[in-house]
Amino acid sequence: MRVVLLGTAADGGFPRWNCACPLCAAARDGKLPPRTQECAALTGNGRDWWLLNASPDLRTQLTATPALWPGAGPRDTPLRGVLLTDAEAEHAGGLTMLRGTPGLKVYAAPPVHAVLTPLRAGLDRYASWEWADTSPTAASCWPAAWSSRPTRWARRPRRTYRRGRRRRAPRG
Repeated sequence: MRVVLLGTAADGGFPRWNCACPLCAAARDGKLPPRTQECAALTGNGRDWWLLNASPDLRTQLTATPALWPGAGPRDTPLRGVLLTDAEAEHAGGLTMLRGTPGLKVYAAPPVHAVLTPLRAGLDRYASWEWADTSPTAASCWPAAWSSRPTRWARRPRRTYRRGRRRRAPRG
């Protein structure tokens, strides 16, 4: 699996437009490199790419990453979908940049889908997307490029430590 960090700054990017701290001032003076808002691209085969969140800086991030440039045909893109971790503006705002891309899959938890309902109505006018559930009970909650089950951090640890002594975690 290949992961490309498209952006690594918090909401608003770096430097923030409304901040005069020493770090943001240094970035404006060219002493520190600017950074776009957090977003990552993942691929399992080098051809089909998935986004982890869609930042409002997505257009800049996509044009700066050759692996994500369009193919030969009209609207030919290596992007297959987006996994949204939440419905915050800095994680879902870039969906509007993808609005003309047919056949994208957007994975998110049911509460995220509920918050994005008005946005979905507008996006579906441009191209039909598949909006899928990421709850653990969903039949196809993970794209084929990823693992077929939740990763290790989704499971309870096998052992716990309490007051300096090692104890087994309760089963069940």
